[in-house]
Amino acid sequence: MKVVLLNAATLPVYRSELASLLIKVIGEGALQGFEPSLSFQKAEDFFHDLRPQITQQYVMLWIARDHNGVIGTVQLKMDGKPTDNQPGPGTVSTLLVHPAVRRSGIARKMMHELEEAATWLRCDMLLSDLQSGTGAESFYRAQGYRCCSTSGKHSSSLHYNAHSDAMYYKPL
Repeated sequence: MKVVLLNAATLPVYRSELASLLIKVIGEGALQGFEPSLSFQKAEDFFHDLRPQITQQYVMLWIARDHNGVIGTVQLKMDGKPTDNQPGPGTVSTLLVHPAVRRSGIARKMMHELEEAATWLRCDMLLSDLQSGTGAESFYRAQGYRCCSTSGKHSSSLHYNAHSDAMYYKPL
């Protein structure tokens, strides 16, 4: 298994595999925040829409690949350009691992890559908005994240359904 950082030129190469992974994870019930009936086209659009942000270095996107293709992904979203000399928080987003290979260290390895990049970019903290009551909370706590707030129903984009949130943070 290999973790690879994508750029705006390589994202289209993997967009279909990323869309398939997103739909698979939603179908397994592991990502309740997205519409259960998300179409393949909307899933592809979700990743395609990241290209300008990746080009401008506001988003970094990693994939985990094995001999079968893309088996995981995670994003680091920056609150400011990495070229700014001010430390600030980054946000962990869309951490997905294929159901067939969960609990094999893939998410942990992707998070390690993300945290190394965040440290290099002078992020002083990482944030992650999680759905309350899911296995994601246990995973993040095991990685050293702490819960700082919870909220009721929330909807953050057209792709998402309303759900309860828990905000986690990790100082770097």
